[in-house]
Amino acid sequence: MSAPGIRSQASCDRLRELHVLHVFTVIPEA
Repeated sequence: MSAPGIRSQASCDRLRELHVLHVFTVIPEA
């Protein structure tokens, strides 16, 4: 369960979610 590949994938997905949320949060302010 703690394989590096799985952890990397989870981190990538989390970073992607945060990036999308950040983009959608900044656009309305512009």
